[in-house]
Amino acid sequence: PLEFTASAIVVGFWNTPETMPKGAIIAIYLVFIIFLNLFGARGYAEFEFFAMSLKMLTLIGFILCGVIIDCGGVSGTSYMGASAWHHPGAFNNSFKGFCSVLTTAAFAFSGTEIVALAAAESSEPRKQLPRACKLVVYRVLIFYTLALFIVTLLVRSDTPALHGDNSYDPNTSPFVIAIQNAGIHVLPDILNAIIAISAISVANSSVYAGSRMIHALAVQGKAPKVFKYVDRTGRPLMAVLFTLLFGLLGFLIYVKNEAEVFSWLLSISGLSVVFTWATTCLGHIRFRAAWAKQGRSVEELPWTSPLGVYGSYIGLIFNVLVIMAQFYVSAFP
Repeated sequence: PLEFTASAIVVGFWNTPETMPKGAIIAIYLVFIIFLNLFGARGYAEFEFFAMSLKMLTLIGFILCGVIIDCGGVSGTSYMGASAWHHPGAFNNSFKGFCSVLTTAAFAFSGTEIVALAAAESSEPRKQLPRACKLVVYRVLIFYTLALFIVTLLVRSDTPALHGDNSYDPNTSPFVIAIQNAGIHVLPDILNAIIAISAISVANSSVYAGSRMIHALAVQGKAPKVFKYVDRTGRPLMAVLFTLLFGLLGFLIYVKNEAEVFSWLLSISGLSVVFTWATTCLGHIRFRAAWAKQGRSVEELPWTSPLGVYGSYIGLIFNVLVIMAQFYVSAFP
């Protein structure tokens, strides 16, 4: 529902409620996601390959374009360098301001854990899973961190357009603002379209991950038995249907204060990601302890984490600190 709501907001960059109601946009997206999931893991994988390729090419293009803009290579612009980091400066609103955006950042970084879920339906998990895990590091460094760093060079923290008319204004995307400030036409529309496709990509991944988790819980006896059903093509249909029903919450966009609904959905999703990562780290710690208790060696494992069990201890501690920070900013906003 968060991704459907976000998509409807993004489409508002071109559309007005009078032209096409936001509910109609959400309904179109919901039908599209249902259609994709009729093809099971193959439908998910094919669309994700297309969407991910599009996002990667877009981000590489944005990074190159951003460097040119920052160096004053676009007509009508001058050299900017790191001036936005000094005037008005980065990390405004002190430590509390930093803490207030941690759940949003966590949500934006979510999705890497789906690699493990997809392994169950992979043809060569022992070969593909280690390769996919290694690529995650490069994905985070290049496509997340570097792209965001370029944005901070191009858009000052006090830019009025970042706030827009309200907290769900589709014109407040810093990526789009960076291009618009440089006076480049058409490109902001293309960038916004890619953002809309990205939102649908995340929604598709969410249905895939949610349904597989529910099915796994049912197999372990920790969820109703009805979700154990798998059809002849390997699709956990009842679990998929149950997960898709949550998409109907996207129609909450019609409530009086839709910004608050979006904020709640984002906060719930972001915090759930932090809890997921924390328990994943804890699960790895306990697994390695149990493995050693059985007298087994690490060499027997088909693949091991580069940072070993110590990396999981660090990850667990940091995730707990993020949760504590959220309590802090919630109690004293």
